[in-house]
Amino acid sequence: MNDLDVPVEFKKKDKFNFEFLHKDEFTQKHIVNDAKFPSACLLDASGLDLFISQDEMNAVKFIDKLKNLVNQKIEKFGL
Repeated sequence: MNDLDVPVEFKKKDKFNFEFLHKDEFTQKHIVNDAKFPSACLLDASGLDLFISQDEMNAVKFIDKLKNLVNQKIEKFGL
């Protein structure tokens, strides 16, 4: 387990690189005028896309619900 009580296996099984940034770190690194926090974005060659909105993130109260949401988004985005 890590500090978020997320099994490391869950993160390792995917082909993604994760980067967790505080709001100030995010705004220094990326120019997004309407960014809302907390949220999750995808970064690819074309730039950032919203992956999980602030409302969706705030609605999640348990880690298993967050894992389900991430899996749903992975399918939705065809990743």
